[in-house]
Amino acid sequence: MPDSCTSICEVNRELGCGATEQVCQQRCLQMIEQVPECATAMRAALSCFAEHSKQDWHCEDSEGMPALKDGLCDDAQADVMRCVQQQQ
Repeated sequence: MPDSCTSICEVNRELGCGATEQVCQQRCLQMIEQVPECATAMRAALSCFAEHSKQDWHCEDSEGMPALKDGLCDDAQADVMRCVQQQQ
C-alpha cells in the first residue's frame, strides 16, 4: 500500500467520513490503477494530498471519502486531468 494512501486513509479515520479503512485503501489504489498510463501523475497528486493535515480536508458526502479543500494541490490535480484526457 502506498504511503500516501495510508496517510489519506488516516485522515478519513480522523474525520470520520464514513468509508471503512478497507474501502478507503481500495479506492486509493483504484485511483492509481484506473488509468495505468497516468499512474505516475496520480501518485504525485496523492503524495501532495498526503502532505496536508486533516484541517485541509472535508468529508465527501457522496462516497464517504475525505476530499482536499479547494485550492490545494491544484497543479498536481491538473497534471492528472491532462494525462487522463490525453488517453481518451
